[in-house]
Amino acid sequence: DRIADEIALGKFNAETGQYYDLLETHKFTCLREFEHLASLKTGGLYGAAAALGAVLGDEKEDNTDRVRNAGISIGTAFQLMDDLLDWGGDENLVGKPLRIDKREGGKTVFDVADPRGVYSRVLKCESEALARLDSIDGRSFQGLKAILSEIDTLFDRVMLKGKLEQLKQKV
Repeated sequence: DRIADEIALGKFNAETGQYYDLLETHKFTCLREFEHLASLKTGGLYGAAAALGAVLGDEKEDNTDRVRNAGISIGTAFQLMDDLLDWGGDENLVGKPLRIDKREGGKTVFDVADPRGVYSRVLKCESEALARLDSIDGRSFQGLKAILSEIDTLFDRVMLKGKLEQLKQKV
């Protein structure tokens, strides 16, 4: 059954990502490794949610694959933006402790990449998601596209106080 398959795939990806997060992150040496981790954990969950919507909407299997991959890209962009939030956010505005990994001696994406590089990858993930959604015959998927358009706005205006605009000018 396609629904059970999508749930199992999302669960597997999220669990695999959590494994790498807990046991392997200290070995990471480049931004691509952190991006892959984000694509498994957060991307896997977003991908499963998007694919389930496609399955329930009775989409063809190849369209479901495109929607799943767009969801993975959206989740990856979201996670990398969350990392940027952890780097430059204000705890009072965010409402949660920030920079915990760094305080506890853990390795973060910013040990191997600068914020401009991370933001550049966010833009790439967003672009990939839009391209995947646009490749589906005659469907608009406005809900998923709306999420993409709000990621930058939400993080910058609410939590990064304009720091993202500075990064955009440098990318």
